Amino acid sequence: MVRVPRAGLLLYLLGEWLSSPLLGSAPLLPADYFPLAVGNRWVYESSEGTEAAPALESWEVIDRHGQVFVVRIQQPFVTTEGITEQLVSTPEGIGQVAGESAAQGLLRSAPQFFLKAPLQVGTSWRNRDGRYAITLAGESVTVPAGTFTDCLEVTRWSAGGTATVVTLYAPGVGMVQREERFQILGGIGGFDTPQQGRTVLRLKEWRVETTSDREP
Repeated sequence: MVRVPRAGLLLYLLGEWLSSPLLGSAPLLPADYFPLAVGNRWVYESSEGTEAAPALESWEVIDRHGQVFVVRIQQPFVTTEGITEQLVSTPEGIGQVAGESAAQGLLRSAPQFFLKAPLQVGTSWRNRDGRYAITLAGESVTVPAGTFTDCLEVTRWSAGGTATVVTLYAPGVGMVQREERFQILGGIGGFDTPQQGRTVLRLKEWRVETTSDREP
């Protein structure tokens, strides 16, 4: 039996205590990776993987009805009013709900989650638009807005098998990068052959106030 000197044992235990999570610290929730509050805004560089200059796409939380947050998305080459989506933030996850639910601030159907607890690699779920999974954790990514660490990577495989979307979320910020690869048809000599398309959103600037609705 090997005896450990008392001083060495105390130093070892102190190191273990310092390297462990602080007592009482709350685990991160989906709301920490996609903060929803009226006024929050994200601007992305949108590109198609070519040498063309990227266009800008913006997301902004413009209203709230009860549990439902209204997000206006202004995309390149789309109407100046943009499109709106209705999102909810719950301890279970961040998801989209139908417009009729948003009008009254009520959830008449289950949200279609795009980020879901538990926030660990291997968590997976299904929506109408395909299968989702948390595929990486603790990732770092550099985008025009800077370098973000401790990111979660969520991958979606579309229901039809024609697209794969990989999204990175940073704590306290939201979505910092999204890359979508999909099949397109290109006509060559009168024949349509499948080709690979690609679109990428990379965060350029952001303004975020953390929501006060964080619940254990």
